[in-house]
Amino acid sequence: MNDYSVLIPLGHRVPPNFLQGCLQSVAHQSASPSEVVFVCDHPTPNALKEVVARCLEDRGILCRYIDCTDIQRRGGRLGAILARGVEQCACELIARMDADDVAPADRCERQLRAFAEDASLVLVGGAAAEFHDRPDCIMHYRRGPESCEAIARFAKFRNPFNHSSVMFKKSAVLAVGNYNPVLKGCEDYCLWYKIIASGHRVRNLPQVLLYSRADGDMFRRRQNPDNTASAVKLKKMMLKDGFITPVQYFISLAGILFLRYAPPALLRMFYRTALRSRRAKPRD
Repeated sequence: MNDYSVLIPLGHRVPPNFLQGCLQSVAHQSASPSEVVFVCDHPTPNALKEVVARCLEDRGILCRYIDCTDIQRRGGRLGAILARGVEQCACELIARMDADDVAPADRCERQLRAFAEDASLVLVGGAAAEFHDRPDCIMHYRRGPESCEAIARFAKFRNPFNHSSVMFKKSAVLAVGNYNPVLKGCEDYCLWYKIIASGHRVRNLPQVLLYSRADGDMFRRRQNPDNTASAVKLKKMMLKDGFITPVQYFISLAGILFLRYAPPALLRMFYRTALRSRRAKPRD
């Protein structure tokens, strides 16, 4: 099974040069995608369409724009937009990316190989390298646990996957209800936990599968009241479903409140020292 779709939310304000870097990395994948599906919550500017045409369509890669403006008009969130995108993807395997990220050339080939080697897998992620201006100037690395068992334990407290690094099976995502359309900032975490709780096998590869652009708004988003409310709601869902214990719920709640109310300087230091790594991990 080598056919796969790439699913990208395409915001109307993404800088064209950021999108170009992203799509060039898609076009140069050693295992080419069958299609690239853009979910758009606003009309796509011509400048961005020109980038898509130059980077992908001129190379013969099928591109489709999925209109999600109705979701945006009624105040819908990213989860609802991604859910529509999943439904519209033609392939069973779907690789997620954001429009300002960059993928190494062998990213999707590695993930396809993992699915081929273990047919029971439904979700494969990997490490992410954070950069500010250039992907070759890495600031930090984000790595999750690798084995299915370790991921399940980790998921009781924190998101075990780098969202834009994952490739998943469409049928498994639809079977657990797709992305949550209501939660803000944790729609991916909710999906992963439902997949894990359903008994599906998941995995993180040790290699860097994503170069993620780290912007100055990250800490502001972490302390957004809507994001905090969604994080608490998600933990309540986990508790109700028996995925976490009451003790694990209160530990998680303490972490959520710390992220919400910690001074920005302390939060920045916490992320850099406790949640990120400066050391590279071997690719093989």
